[in-house]
Amino acid sequence: MAEMHSLMDSAGHEEAKNEFFGAKESSEKEASLLRNLRRWPGCLSWAALTQLLPLFMFLGLFLFLATILVQVSRLHQPPRGSTEDQQCNRNLANFSQQIQLNMKGIHQLLAQINASLASLCHPCPLGWEHFKGSRYFSRSQKNWEASSAACQDRKAQLVIINSEAEEVQ
Repeated sequence: MAEMHSLMDSAGHEEAKNEFFGAKESSEKEASLLRNLRRWPGCLSWAALTQLLPLFMFLGLFLFLATILVQVSRLHQPPRGSTEDQQCNRNLANFSQQIQLNMKGIHQLLAQINASLASLCHPCPLGWEHFKGSRYFSRSQKNWEASSAACQDRKAQLVIINSEAEEVQ
């Protein structure tokens, strides 16, 4: 029985020794971790970091997949700038055609105005009166011979006024 007790003691001693030295080894590890944590205050422990590692991996994978999704969606969309540029070019071409048509119309109007101005008589000199395409010079009353001589000097013709409207003008 003494032998058994000694075997148990030796087995118990071994267990106690392993327990003590194992505890000593784990306490040494914990002490070194505590020293390391004291160097970096506010840092998480390794246990907390290992628990957060799957979360960080998931977030990284999520960001990677989101980036790929955005890039693929950009590939399948027509470029916005090119359609806007094409629309602007079409609008510019239409506007240019309208301007050319307007300029053509303006040139035609100017040609008509110039033609009508060329056919008009020149403005009357100072002292002359204009009435329905005719010009009248003198308001003074002279006899027929004196009036006829004055018209010939000016290379004009002496006329007879038959209407009151022409005379009043």
